[in-house]
Amino acid sequence: MNLKEYVNYLEEKETNEILNNEEILDLFTNLKLKKTKDAEEEENESNKKKNNSTEIHQITHHEALSAVEVLEYYFIQQDVNEVAWLNHDQALSNLQKKIRKLQNSSFKQVDIKAFFELAN
Repeated sequence: MNLKEYVNYLEEKETNEILNNEEILDLFTNLKLKKTKDAEEEENESNKKKNNSTEIHQITHHEALSAVEVLEYYFIQQDVNEVAWLNHDQALSNLQKKIRKLQNSSFKQVDIKAFFELAN
């Protein structure tokens, strides 16, 4: 398409039609409704994004144990005295035990559920 065809595009409808008040009002109302609908959709999308961003990731037992391991390495790298190191080590060891206990109890719950599902 050359410039002359582009400027005078055949399918472009040029009109000199004069609209009456009712037609103008209808056009205005439809435009206003479309803008309102678009704004509502945009707000809904925004709310969805906000709701999705507030969801908290469910941390697995494996992730929690890995985090304790990272903390162990962190305290090993710090320049702390032996008493402080023993306190940190004991606290981390207690955390590992609690996490493993939770992990084992969740495995037992899954096993019990599976048993009853198989029994039915």
